[in-house]
Amino acid sequence: MLNKKYKIYFAFILFLIFFQVALLPISNSEVSYLATVFLNPNPKIEEYIWIFSSDDFIHKLNKSDLMGPELLAWDTGTGFIMGGCELRIEDGNEYIYIIDSGPGINSDKLIKFYANNGTELSRWDISDYSENAQGLVWNGSRWFIADSRDAMIYQVDPSNPTIAERSFSYSGQKSCGGLAWDGRNLWAADYGNDKLYQIDIYGNILLSWNFIPLNPSGATFDDVSGNLWIADRSGYLHEYTMNGTLVNSWLATRTFPKGIAYSHDFP
Repeated sequence: MLNKKYKIYFAFILFLIFFQVALLPISNSEVSYLATVFLNPNPKIEEYIWIFSSDDFIHKLNKSDLMGPELLAWDTGTGFIMGGCELRIEDGNEYIYIIDSGPGINSDKLIKFYANNGTELSRWDISDYSENAQGLVWNGSRWFIADSRDAMIYQVDPSNPTIAERSFSYSGQKSCGGLAWDGRNLWAADYGNDKLYQIDIYGNILLSWNFIPLNPSGATFDDVSGNLWIADRSGYLHEYTMNGTLVNSWLATRTFPKGIAYSHDFP
């Protein structure tokens, strides 16, 4: 006859067997399991600033190290003191578009390059409507080109950039040296009156503020931070909030910037 110690042990074994059986599915249906996956809430985004400078080169810099080494540089082959630039992604490839005002009348061009090596792919004569083009931006469907001589902004169909679809200006426009697109509206950097203007695509002013360093020569929008980047004719780059608050300034070591563009790579 089992003593008390073995009775307790035997009862415990029976309990374990019963517990395991109770956990088994009562049918042949599939058993589901819930797994928790932890994702990195702050994936690293590589951000870049592209400068079209007065040495007629395109320079690619890491936004987090603007005073550091260049990531890329190539000669545009142009030769005029001012001109805007814009980066576009088409079919998974990066392209740089620039405005070349040329050395004289009837010489303005829109030129397209491979961004990674500077190979020229296309050029369009835009001198039928532009005499001194400087600002350039893409809004997702149209080019906008600012001319500092006639104080106009031209909307251009990419299928035929040689013809302007329409033109407009904003109140007080003098010499627009740079254009940016914030996802909804245009920003005009006007070095004629040292102001930044947020305008709609019809020229209505939504916001404006004084550019204290003076002579803004280029503009681009950083869609990660939501800030504007402004180049000035003294060779500096400035990061501003859209209400005109200065975030930081850097001396551009690659000669004076004509135009600037922003891009990023997601991991």
